[in-house]
Amino acid sequence: MLKISMPLAFTKGKKKKRVPLSMNRYRTAHFYESNWAKKEYKKLICEQVEGKTIDTPARITMVLWVGSKRRIDLDNRCIVQSKFLGDALQECWCIEDDTCKFINNIEYIYWGIDKENPRVDIRIEKSEI
Repeated sequence: MLKISMPLAFTKGKKKKRVPLSMNRYRTAHFYESNWAKKEYKKLICEQVEGKTIDTPARITMVLWVGSKRRIDLDNRCIVQSKFLGDALQECWCIEDDTCKFINNIEYIYWGIDKENPRVDIRIEKSEI
């Protein structure tokens, strides 16, 4: 099993602009901003999976830890991470492709509040399906 931990947002530039990884932001962001976020995401993923292999077909579990009691939509917070993760794993040569042949199960779980470290914990393991 491979474990990865990813932030819910990145900060960009001198003004420390916060770029959240959510569907609402992805949908309305300028192309350059969303492309920048995807590149930052890929860097973090590649650092954490360097030299590791993933048995395919893989099962991915994304465990969401939010930073406050605000209402959230689980899909909005995890779907962009799921998209970026598949692309990053493919670009880092951990999997051949991010199609259903190689990743056949993705599960999102809301786990609770962590004010100090809001994040998505990602577990990647061999799928039994």
